[in-house]
Amino acid sequence: MYTGRQTLTSINSTVEDAHEQVREIEHHIQESTDQLIRLEKSESDQYRSLARLRVNLLAAGKIVETLDESERTVAVILRQREEELERLRQKIGESEDRHISLDVERDEQSHRVDLAAEKLDKAEAATQQRLQENAGYQEQLKKAQLADRIAIHAEEKKDLASQDRIEKGMPYENDPLFMYLWKRGYGTSRYHANPLTRFLDGKVAEICRYEDARANYHMLLEIPRRLGEHAESLRTQADAEFTALENLEKAAAGEDGIPALQENLAEMEEQLTKLDNQLEEHEKQHQELIKQKALFATGEDSHYRQAVELLANDFRRADIMTLHRDAQLTPLPEDDLVVDQLSTIGRKKQHIQDTLSQQRTLMSSHRQRLKELEQLRVDFKRARFDSMNSSFRDGSFVTLLLNQFLNGMLSREGLWQEIIRQQQTRPTHSKPSFGSGGFGRRSRVWHSGGSIGLPRGGGGGFGSRGGGGFRTGGGF
Repeated sequence: MYTGRQTLTSINSTVEDAHEQVREIEHHIQESTDQLIRLEKSESDQYRSLARLRVNLLAAGKIVETLDESERTVAVILRQREEELERLRQKIGESEDRHISLDVERDEQSHRVDLAAEKLDKAEAATQQRLQENAGYQEQLKKAQLADRIAIHAEEKKDLASQDRIEKGMPYENDPLFMYLWKRGYGTSRYHANPLTRFLDGKVAEICRYEDARANYHMLLEIPRRLGEHAESLRTQADAEFTALENLEKAAAGEDGIPALQENLAEMEEQLTKLDNQLEEHEKQHQELIKQKALFATGEDSHYRQAVELLANDFRRADIMTLHRDAQLTPLPEDDLVVDQLSTIGRKKQHIQDTLSQQRTLMSSHRQRLKELEQLRVDFKRARFDSMNSSFRDGSFVTLLLNQFLNGMLSREGLWQEIIRQQQTRPTHSKPSFGSGGFGRRSRVWHSGGSIGLPRGGGGGFGSRGGGGFRTGGGF
């Protein structure tokens, strides 16, 4: 069995492996883009050589001059690019240092939360044990449980009567003659009509046997109302007994200093939540820096595009195209050699561009997995799955799943659902369902999950059951 902290360490390790994958593919892409730049320069050199060989071409001197100027400009752009990339690397390094600092601070705060939660848990357990041995408290608990059961029974009877009223009332309500007389209040003091209408209504009443039907329908409506009033009265009595029970618990908790411990834990958790928020916001900023760096790695930054476009524009010039065509038509062997070199360079450029396209697709896939892993780590912490009471049934299996996700064999949703399924909460000394906590409502005295160092919103944790309360059928 793995603790929550051990599982978080496995997640951190997998995140670092994902970073290494991204760094590795970035390195390959950087090598490919550098090769492409070198080929662009080599191509420029070959065109320059070709122009110098063709001294009879009036434009040759101009071509060489243009290429020389373009290469100087490109060299300046590439120096600026490297300077910008170095500034970006520095920012990323500072961001990583800040992330480590926040992570350490978060771990320390999480440890303080665990200590505060453990102290509160033991104090509540001691108070509950004392109440368990207190005859007056036990008597009030029995009274509250009995009153609650009676109220629940009355509410169930009211619900059954309401359903019965709907089912048995349909024949009456579907009878237009009966409903006509019923709405007019026929047979009651609120009925008013002239002699002729009264005579005709009497005939209608004989036809639909109104008198017997009215009494039955009236009783059908009356029973749920009376049962509702009775259930409401019993619930009020049960609430009074429950409040008396809670007051005894609050008094005992106050004597043992539990409210102060609860307040301290709440403050500790609030600070932990603030650190989680800072980490999440910092992660977004860090990802933006990584995204900018990825543009450099893939050759999609503005400097690189500007350099490539500058050389491409020169190669698209009509004079260079003429130079290339004329070289193929002359008998000079030097011309043919340069043309062959240009063809080889062209093929190499195409191969590298194809490789770059594949590498960029792979980079996109790696970066998406890294992003999902980092969000999973955030969710893991926010669910408090790294708390002292959180554990995982099969830690090696979780590690295997993390590796499967890293290799693209498992979706992020599938990984998270399996983590939830594997997660469980170790028993605490105190019982959230003790006394007033066992009435199907959230206890206002004892901690009922979440803020006692237990997971929030995860599978198997206290905070994921009972809609926030702990209905155990009464008792502890």
